[in-house]
Amino acid sequence: MFARPVSRIGGCLSLAALGIFLVFQGYGIAGESQVTWIEGPARVDVGSNLAQMDLGPEYLFANGEDTRAIMSYIGNPPTDYEVGMVASMVHRL
Repeated sequence: MFARPVSRIGGCLSLAALGIFLVFQGYGIAGESQVTWIEGPARVDVGSNLAQMDLGPEYLFANGEDTRAIMSYIGNPPTDYEVGMVASMVHRL
């Protein structure tokens, strides 16, 4: 059996998702409330009356407000257009 090589972009995205997950699972945001992750399988509301999404069992969802907090915490200025974020639970410890 041969290992399948991981693309550079895929590896970077995986590391970014892992970093976000590790930061927000155990430590929270200083001065802010904890991110409320919704674990799949679940149907989640995306935005205000914008859409609903069926989240698979291997994913987490944060709403728009929590997504803006995450973006600010990791140094990405929020745009106020964020409606939510999906993260993988594959890297769960």
